[in-house]
Amino acid sequence: YEKASPSTRWILVIVEAANIVPAVLNASLWMLGFIDVAINTAINFVLNNFSRIVYFMTYRKNVMALNEINRGEISFDSYSVARSFQLRENVMVMRYFVSVALPSVAVSFPCFVYFAFHQFGPSEWILPRKITYSLFDLHVILFRLVYLYREITVNDTILKEFKKINLITCLIRFLPHSRRVNPYKDRSESFRAEDNTQSYFDQLS
Repeated sequence: YEKASPSTRWILVIVEAANIVPAVLNASLWMLGFIDVAINTAINFVLNNFSRIVYFMTYRKNVMALNEINRGEISFDSYSVARSFQLRENVMVMRYFVSVALPSVAVSFPCFVYFAFHQFGPSEWILPRKITYSLFDLHVILFRLVYLYREITVNDTILKEFKKINLITCLIRFLPHSRRVNPYKDRSESFRAEDNTQSYFDQLS
């Protein structure tokens, strides 16, 4: 991160692979019938708790390093402006993830009830089990739509960065009618370096 080296990209790939590969293997073994639902649930429980422990340890390490910089307890050779920005950004993003994830657990709790009823309910309750599975899908869809709005608006920095993406404008730009009526204009040259610098400092304040 500090040196803007390509190794940062590989770290991202490794971390995402460590999250995705075990989950895909666990789900595949269950769906193909190699393990039952109890083992699948136990593996998910272990993976989730392990990820929480790693997340907490990473957050604690970043907070301690940031406090050392703020108190001036770090050596001159170990200090750099890029490192201080990196630590502030890490702490801010990790706190944002926690503020988003914890309420989502409570809101999505009915999904676990629907799944448990469908999975462990009496076999003769065919219609109620199908209804609960439909409610599961409906709850997930509505939950994601509502919570996506909350994830964007709960943090001012995230909201500012989302507005900079101009996602709605990009979607409209690909519509044939929009291209005929109002052709897209490249505004990349209109952005000045000081605007980008100011926005970067705003998100760390």
